[in-house]
Amino acid sequence: MHQENFARLWSVFGLLLITAACSVVERGTNASSSQIPSAFVRQKENPSHKGSIRAIDFRNFTYPWVVELVDPAKPNETFTLRNGERPETRDERGFVNEMGIFLQNISYADVTGDGEEEAIIVLSVLTGGSAIPHCVYIYTLQDDNPKLLWAFSTGDRADGGLRCVYADRGELVVELYGRGRVVGKQAKSLEDQIGLCCPKFFTRTRYRWQGRAFQQVGEAVTLPQNHGSPLVTCP
Repeated sequence: MHQENFARLWSVFGLLLITAACSVVERGTNASSSQIPSAFVRQKENPSHKGSIRAIDFRNFTYPWVVELVDPAKPNETFTLRNGERPETRDERGFVNEMGIFLQNISYADVTGDGEEEAIIVLSVLTGGSAIPHCVYIYTLQDDNPKLLWAFSTGDRADGGLRCVYADRGELVVELYGRGRVVGKQAKSLEDQIGLCCPKFFTRTRYRWQGRAFQQVGEAVTLPQNHGSPLVTCP
């Protein structure tokens, strides 16, 4: 199923290791889902925010699978978070049968340039292998209902893993670990793929909303990484 899709993307197996630091919560594959807090959630949704994206409870919400995780036999399949998580399922030996999805970060900012806030949602994925990917969802509010603008997955730690996603002057900025790492594009450099634990660079890419989709603005910029841990380090 979905786990097989990730296996094809990263094809790395072993114990899942994530060290709790800053905003990322790392865990082993035998950890209970109840031990994985929804860290880095900046603001809770409030029903009193009528007419605002903040009124939507993204901790208890049904999401579409990102393209990389879609089961070809079930292209319209969705998953639902309850209290910020969709726990993994395990077999009798404790190995993951079906991936777990956990809310890691919700932030609100204008990324379309219309002066209204959008929700930027980061979900972490427990794959059952050693890969540590994330899924990012950008939602706006249209007629008091959430509307998905963009959803994408990121790579594994130094190999295109998520560093940060945020708004800047009405544009969306995505930072991925590694040299030349851009969402949906094949990296030209392989130098960072040797040590997934210790990225030496990250790549910053800006996107502008064009009415129907986000389009890249200018060239992606690769910058040195000041510390060696592949953490989500949003400002």
